[in-house]
Amino acid sequence: MCDTCFSLEHEWFTASGLGRVHSWTVCHHAFHRGFASLAPYVLLTVDLAEGVRMVAPLVVPDAGRLAIGHPV
Repeated sequence: MCDTCFSLEHEWFTASGLGRVHSWTVCHHAFHRGFASLAPYVLLTVDLAEGVRMVAPLVVPDAGRLAIGHPV
């Protein structure tokens, strides 16, 4: 959903994968038992270079080095 006009229209595109950290959280309790063996894990909110904000797991779990605006 568009955060400006709330439109549900969308299009698929290939993203570069480059962006900056918007926020993150360390999940100590899995939201689903299928992820329990991964806890604790880090979920990032990332602003992609293409202007899209997405949530993704941190591949190399080093939350101690994260900072708002950090390139990913």
